[in-house]
Amino acid sequence: MIVRQIIGLALSFLEFMVFLECIFSWFMPLRESRAYELIAKFNSPFLSPIRKLLYKYSPAGMMMDLSPLILFLMIKKETVLFYAKDDDERILLSKIYDNYVKAREKNYNTYSDFISEDKKEILETIFKSESEIEFKTYGGYEGAERVISAFLANSGREDFPVSALEITLRNIKDTSHRDILGSLMGLGIKRETVGDILIDKSIIVFVKREIADYIILNLTKVGRYPVSVDYYTGDRISKKESFEEITTTISSNRLDLILSAGFKIKRSDAVRYINQKRVSVTGRMTVNSDMRLKENDKIVLRGYGKMIYLGESGTSKKGKVIINIKRLV
Repeated sequence: MIVRQIIGLALSFLEFMVFLECIFSWFMPLRESRAYELIAKFNSPFLSPIRKLLYKYSPAGMMMDLSPLILFLMIKKETVLFYAKDDDERILLSKIYDNYVKAREKNYNTYSDFISEDKKEILETIFKSESEIEFKTYGGYEGAERVISAFLANSGREDFPVSALEITLRNIKDTSHRDILGSLMGLGIKRETVGDILIDKSIIVFVKREIADYIILNLTKVGRYPVSVDYYTGDRISKKESFEEITTTISSNRLDLILSAGFKIKRSDAVRYINQKRVSVTGRMTVNSDMRLKENDKIVLRGYGKMIYLGESGTSKKGKVIINIKRLV
């Protein structure tokens, strides 16, 4: 964890130094300063190989130095891919980065497939400071967990490709999220084209627009029950969740201790569930029992539910940390 943080900081620092060199190079007084000399010296090992390739293959007479821009884009991509925990995530994040480049260079809006909450937070961290291209996410309704990410070169033409479908069947109470998702996958649909599945008085499924008609025509059963599917035309959708607020004391804000307090389980059981990969923090699975949580981290324990760590609110007379938790009920 610490090594990953150090590498992430190093990439961010290099990106900042390249940005500074670009800014300094535009103004002659800054370009002649000692600060610019030091910045250029720091960046030289990274920029020199790119400049050599540009000099070798660029058309004769080309005067503009594009090496800082090329390095900047390379760093940005490596920063994005750095967060991938496996090959599948690396492919996904690489596609999203390609969307960023297309929006930036070709000046049109680009949209991803559905991504999970942890990918959304990673991308918001990386692209929130972008000034040229607006980064935005949407999953069909406010508060969606699975969302489509967009790079908006033209925010006036924003059009997220999301459709809401309503599945009608007789036995909603006997139907689970897994049943619906399994039936959709049985049609040959990829998971990344399906967003949130909401089950209440009716069943609403958010999907990419391109597969909506295919689902309407071909989804005829969920489990053993016959169903009909059509576009949702009801009221604006909002996700209703009820939380119980818990205030308690623990020795430190370690993940295992907070799990134990929030779900009222033994600490040894909390550690075991973490080791069994049943716990995720803000959408990302972890096996680190002594992980320190941050304010508003979302914790999911498979089989128990979800809670939000609200942070510390003081210290007890016995020296323990007072924490606040919201647990989904």
